[in-house]
Amino acid sequence: MSESDILQFAGLTGDHSPIHTDEEFCRRGLYGTRVAHGPLGRSLAQGPSCRMSYLDGTALVSVGWDNWKFTGPTRIGDTITVHCRITSLRPRRRAGIGVVSETLDVRNQHSATGADGRSHLPGAPPRRHRRAGGTRADRRRPTHACRSCTAR
Repeated sequence: MSESDILQFAGLTGDHSPIHTDEEFCRRGLYGTRVAHGPLGRSLAQGPSCRMSYLDGTALVSVGWDNWKFTGPTRIGDTITVHCRITSLRPRRRAGIGVVSETLDVRNQHSATGADGRSHLPGAPPRRHRRAGGTRADRRRPTHACRSCTAR
């Protein structure tokens, strides 16, 4: 997490609270330094989650976040990792669409949790997406290892 990340997020959201932007103010505060906005950590968790191979080419949009908690500060200089676990796969009424629910745990370099919660993403089976475009060879060769694409 860099100072630039925090200041750009402050500019984007309009949240210029001193706990994020004023080092002198924060020296006397709870954490002793500036900390990142909670929603910034949540936003950063979305990227690694979407790059996981099980969502590759299948996720459509996010339909919600549940029980999201900010459990500790993210400071300037922290290295953030995201731990993701699929908690459920639910088919939907609409043919070919399902919902993947996952838990996300955002941690710093000391393995201290900064935020956690659940994310819900509807998606279509990878075969549907493979047929949508690309070369004939691309459509035959899956780019990920989900059971429906690798089992023939």
